[in-house]
Amino acid sequence: MADRTTILECIYTAINETNEMLPAENRLEPQESEKVTGEEAKIDSLGFVTLLVAIEREVEAGTDDLKPR
Repeated sequence: MADRTTILECIYTAINETNEMLPAENRLEPQESEKVTGEEAKIDSLGFVTLLVAIEREVEAGTDDLKPR
């Protein structure tokens, strides 16, 4: 199983990729405390879905042991 550091690296990479599509005021900080839902979130629902898809892609690419067998 992938370790916490590997998963966080995948998430932070996905955040950086998503940020490329967002206006400056909506960009996310690649840190654990960043809010992605709720009133404090900088992104809307489309941004959230985009981020989730990017995270899924990064985790699949970055963690061989999490792929279905």
